[in-house]
Amino acid sequence: MSLRYRCAFSLLALTFVEIVPAAEAFKGFGHPAVLTVGGVLVLSRALQNSGVVDVIAAW
Repeated sequence: MSLRYRCAFSLLALTFVEIVPAAEAFKGFGHPAVLTVGGVLVLSRALQNSGVVDVIAAW
């Protein structure tokens, strides 16, 4: 099991047993910085898969 799945499972487990309040558990995921980084990762993967990165690198 990869680290990201272990982290997500741990957060869910801590929320389920009410060690971490449900209102606070996922509060940070709505922060603009997290959404921006996620968007950049999606965009960069799309550019890589479409071959645009290779064209720019060869230029």
